[in-house]
Amino acid sequence: MEDGVARLESRVARIESDVTHIRSSLANVETDLRDLRKSADQKFDAMDGKLERKLDALDGKLDHKGDAFEGKLERKLDALDGKLDHKLDVLDGNFDRRLEALEGKLDKRFSSLEKRLSKQLYTTISAAVVLGAAVVGAILSR
Repeated sequence: MEDGVARLESRVARIESDVTHIRSSLANVETDLRDLRKSADQKFDAMDGKLERKLDALDGKLDHKGDAFEGKLERKLDALDGKLDHKLDVLDGNFDRRLEALEGKLDKRFSSLEKRLSKQLYTTISAAVVLGAAVVGAILSR
């Protein structure tokens, strides 16, 4: 039985040695894992900073392009506004000329009608005077 105990003691010693070795290896793995986490955190922080700088640069470029586009659009709208004003001025001029021509025609027409009316009125008054004189003459001759 001593022989069995001695064998068991040597096995227990080997197992304890293996457990110590496993614990040592586990401690090394934990240290390596902490170092890897730390390294990964540093790399992620570096990537985050790099990404932030790139996004800031892109934001600046987009702002610049947006301002350039806004300026270009404003110039085009101003040019379009100028063209529209010119066309409206031309149309207004055409309208004014046509209106003046129409007023001239109407003035001539009214003038012509006024002359005809005056002639007819003169003729009617003359006829009334002649008729009145005839009536007075007929009354007096009786």
